[in-house]
Amino acid sequence: MAHRRPGEKPISKNKRIKSKVKTEVNNELGVNIFPSALEEVLDFCLKARQRRVIENTRDVAVCSTTFIFEGAEQAASEGKGTITVNHINKAWEAINPGGTCPPYKCMQTSILKRVSIFEDKYSKFDELNEALFEIIVEA
Repeated sequence: MAHRRPGEKPISKNKRIKSKVKTEVNNELGVNIFPSALEEVLDFCLKARQRRVIENTRDVAVCSTTFIFEGAEQAASEGKGTITVNHINKAWEAINPGGTCPPYKCMQTSILKRVSIFEDKYSKFDELNEALFEIIVEA
């Protein structure tokens, strides 16, 4: 993960990064994501990265992509066209059913060891994942 320069905002607070991710989510999935929901996703993933639960920027992108797709599915099930923080929290319940572990502690087993399931479930998973990876690396 790229190191921040002094005074630079973290990725989850960087408006330019959030804007690019929102655009990609809209382009790939046809839904919107509230900034607070996107911030929640990035905070979960970056916290897991800091705790060495996930190893690299690629893992951050994969986990973020999974949360976004599952959040979009939660929003669609409610007939909504925008992903909210509530949808992201419900997404974690869908990703880790019955689990009591917080996302930043269990992403390795709940997402990364099962990534092929999410790739098979969502036809555009690879496209969004690659776009998010490029955005995160650019940060």
